[in-house]
Parts: sequence; C-alpha cells; structure tokens
Amino acid sequence: MAAESFRWESGVQRSWSSLVESNGHLVDSSGSALLRKRRRAEAPGAVRRGMIRYLYVIVDRSRSMSERDPVLRPTRAAATSSLLTEFIHAFFTQNPISNVGLIVTRDGVAEKLTDLSGSPRAHVEALRENLSTSGDASLQNPLEMALTLLQNIPEYGNREVLICYGSLSTTDPGDIFATIAKLKRARIRVSVIGLTAEMQIIKTIVRETGGSLGVVCNVDHFKQLLEGHLVPPPTSGKRASMRAEFVQMGFPKRLQSSAAVLGYERGKMHYLQSGFECPRCLTRASEVPSSCAVCTLQLVSSPHLAQSYHHLFPLPRFTEVPVEEQAGRCSGCDTEFPAAAAAMAAEGGAGGAAGAAGAAAADEALRARYQCPDCKKFFCIHCDIFAHESLHNCPACT
Repeated sequence: MAAESFRWESGVQRSWSSLVESNGHLVDSSGSALLRKRRRAEAPGAVRRGMIRYLYVIVDRSRSMSERDPVLRPTRAAATSSLLTEFIHAFFTQNPISNVGLIVTRDGVAEKLTDLSGSPRAHVEALRENLSTSGDASLQNPLEMALTLLQNIPEYGNREVLICYGSLSTTDPGDIFATIAKLKRARIRVSVIGLTAEMQIIKTIVRETGGSLGVVCNVDHFKQLLEGHLVPPPTSGKRASMRAEFVQMGFPKRLQSSAAVLGYERGKMHYLQSGFECPRCLTRASEVPSSCAVCTLQLVSSPHLAQSYHHLFPLPRFTEVPVEEQAGRCSGCDTEFPAAAAAMAAEGGAGGAAGAAGAAAADEALRARYQCPDCKKFFCIHCDIFAHESLHNCPACT
C-alpha cells in the first residue's frame, strides 16, 4: 500500500503549464477560466424546493476502486473518500436541517455504514475507517437497502440517493428493473456519478427516477458534479401539487453544568457537561441540528432555519459591466480594480502566443466587475462567487 503513494509512479502533472505572468504576478489562467465558467452558469430561479432532505450516499467499494487511475490519484477509493468528505461538510453547511446516511457495496452485497443523521463528524469517521475494497459491486442490493430506509420518510422530506460508482458491471441477485419501478413509486430520486464510463442500466435508473448522471473527467469535474447536489432539486411531478405541511421543531437551550449530566450523543447515552436541552422532554443532546433520542423532536436553531431558506430565495445574479479606464474598488474585499491600460500592458509583456492568450484570459477575469441589481455596488469575480455560493447575501445590501 505504501508503494501506491509514490509520486514518481503517478506521472507528470505539469501544474506549472497553466501559470502566466499578469500584472507582475503569476496567475493560474485555468483557475480563472474555471471561475469565469462557473460565474456564467445560469443562476437558479425562485422555484419550489424541499428544505428538508434525506440523502443516502452509496459508495462503490469493489476491487475496481483499488485500481490506479490516471485521473483520480492515488486510487479511485482514496480520491472518492477525500472528495466525499468535503462534500459532506459542504452539504450540511448549505442544508443544516437535512440528513445524510452512507451505504457501501462490496463483494456483491450492501453494507450500511451510518444511519440518517445530521452529524457530519460521524459520516466522515465512517468513510475514513472503511477504505477496504474487495469483490464485485452491486447496484440492486444498495438500492433495495436505500428503498427500505427511505420509504417511511415523511412526505415533506426529499428522498434522494447519490451513487458514486466505479465499476463497469453489476452483480445483482434479482430483477433490477423491478427495483427501479419500486423506487419510482416511492418517489426516490436516484443520481449517479460514474468514475469510469457510462452504463445503460445506470442511464435507465436515472431516467426513470428523475435524477442526474455525470461521468468524471478529472478531479475538478468530480468536485463540480458533487457540488451540483448541494442545492435541493426542484419539486416536480406529484410532489409539486402536494399541500404544505407544518413540521414540529424544537429550539433547545444550551446548558453548561459543572457536573456531567446523562444525555445522548449520536444516539448513544453519554455523560455531558454541556449540551442542548430538548424543550419537550428536557433530554440533553450533544449537538444541533439533531433529533431528540427520546421524543424524536427535531432540534434546530434559528440560524439553521434561516440558512436553509436561501435555496428558496436565491441571491439575484450580478450584472457584468464594461471595464472602465479608471480603476475602482471592490465593495466586498476593498481591492482596487486594475486599470484597463495597465492590464493591456501586462498582456503585451507576457511573451509568446500561448502566454499572451493565457494572460489575456487571466487579466480579463481579474478586471471584470459585477454590479448588484439592488444596491448598484461593484464587486470582483471572487467576491461575486463568494456571495452567490457561500454567503447567499449581497455584502453591500446587508
């Protein structure tokens, strides 16, 4: 296993080829182009979405995941675990009152790693402790397990399954098309991220359940595919005509005591010196958001609810404005916009056709400025992306 981590075995990455000189600094032109591409993506409109999501992530742990991949290094299993760790933290940041569970498939069977919960720490630890790969992968077995666990979820919750699949075959004990029909009747949305190639059975699963399908091209593309599942999917079909339901939630008080008091941590009894007291049964929980282990009341805080609403009312897209001759300052980070004349001079001194083209793209991204349609303030591309993807509010308007 140690030999797999040698850098000389992984080939040349040529990370220096995307660096160009711009305005006296080295700038990653491919990164600027990527930011610009993400910035040009259409902003989602105000559509009906589910605030409370119940997501099971199915991870392939067959022998094919232990193979060395020229794109996912050092192995597919290690790269997938690393990116899923980032995804889980980002998921709970943007969906704090939702729940995630983990299922792995190896040796033709399915194994549940974690139950549905709002604790990212439990899922991350389970991923780190289960890196072994063996046998063949199965699609039907983990889907049947996810169906059993999700079919009793209340109607107000989004039932979702995300599969990270690296095999080119599936070993199933029965008729997988019958499983697909049951998933469709239960209104469970199945999405797949393929690590190797596209398979016809995967396309059928995604098409019948209304999910999405993507095949990984590189690590950055893998991250983009995972980030596409951070935003709740639009409500469609029968769910769009459902009436709104009230969901009981409790706002616990945080208590600190000198002596440890019996409470619950990750569903197990522990002595806690500090915790959150359930307003219904006065049971202590170690963290929020979570469900009370005694009365099953959903325990949240007001910031968590407010943070979940930004999917329903997204920040309007900032308007790109022409670059002016004089320099200005970004209203977010207070960085001065480079003047157009200085940027053009930097482009001319980049040297070479490829360097000039890369410098032009980098300078174009650096000089671009975007205007909030409400407060009319200007922002750089980095603050624009931060406001739309992380802050979800205009810094000048607030």
